[in-house]
Amino acid sequence: MSRIKAALILDPNRREEQLAYLSERVQTLHEAGDQLWVSMTEEQSERLAGQGIAVQLHAEADLIELPAVTFDPAAGSPEPPDGLRTAPGSIRSRRRIPHGFTSSCVLAVATSRTCRSTPASSRLARSWLPRPGRSAS
Repeated sequence: MSRIKAALILDPNRREEQLAYLSERVQTLHEAGDQLWVSMTEEQSERLAGQGIAVQLHAEADLIELPAVTFDPAAGSPEPPDGLRTAPGSIRSRRRIPHGFTSSCVLAVATSRTCRSTPASSRLARSWLPRPGRSAS
């Protein structure tokens, strides 16, 4: 059974009872008042609703969406589209990405988006991309 993220909204009048019920059934990731962010199976939603707990499933919560690709970081690193890859054996394909710098940041800059790290990371990512009018090798 695959686990997905969900927001649970508890009944304020039954909060303690509902928390006790949930403690054995879901993994609570974050709690804010009468709302919980949890990891659970989709099949549990009907049983939780039967206990008076409102369930909002968010199957896309673990995905990272960039302009050129959407990926799940738990499944591995994204593969850039063919038009954004360097030729095998080129200097850029042999260079290592510096510590603390992600390939998704390079991909974000390559697709004319801002890297979510820092401005310095965005400048560094641009230095790794071919300049207009020049080949990638």
